[in-house]
Amino acid sequence: MNPATTATVERAINLLLQSIHDENRNALEAVHRREDPAINTWMLARVDNYAGAIKSTLEAVQSDLLRRMSALHAEHNTMIPLHQLPIEIFVQIITGALEPFQTNGRSRPTHLGRLVTLCRVCKRWREVIRSTPPLWTTIGILDPASIITTAISLSANHPLNILSTSSLGSVQYGDVPEKWREFSDTAITHSRRWRSVQLLVAASESALAVMNAPAPRLQSLEI
Repeated sequence: MNPATTATVERAINLLLQSIHDENRNALEAVHRREDPAINTWMLARVDNYAGAIKSTLEAVQSDLLRRMSALHAEHNTMIPLHQLPIEIFVQIITGALEPFQTNGRSRPTHLGRLVTLCRVCKRWREVIRSTPPLWTTIGILDPASIITTAISLSANHPLNILSTSSLGSVQYGDVPEKWREFSDTAITHSRRWRSVQLLVAASESALAVMNAPAPRLQSLEI
């Protein structure tokens, strides 16, 4: 649902609740001015019950209204021309839009970063994108570890494209930033799924580790 619409509904409900609160406060002040304790207790109980009933009713109305608005929003989304395309064509469009970033390890946002952004467009996009393994097969050193883990999982057993061409400077292997070491270890763990690898290594030891990794699907290697 549109956040602005939700906020408008919440403001309306809050105004109603504030109005009820003000009325209750006025009623309580009137009760306290009465001298008979028995009447005061009885009226206070009536006011509390009345306020509780109204609050429950308003909460139920709010819940039902939000549910109906969400359903209308979902129905509206299904009428968008792009959403009426077959899933296969929709996936081809997404794939084509992301293709330039599948071989560029220096681009920001990264391939995965742009994919995560597309997942936030709407529920349908999220469902289609997350259920399409080939879209998640490119991982890069600039991606957060959590997103890389998600991509490896969602890509199922499809071949992977590994991008680690972001310059980290000319340093010895022992001084390589921890992020590079973590990414390299993760990539080598899944070497049997490599399709293409682009690595900028800081020392011969790391290059040797990549060269010795078993990679039966590898088609392209750049170090």
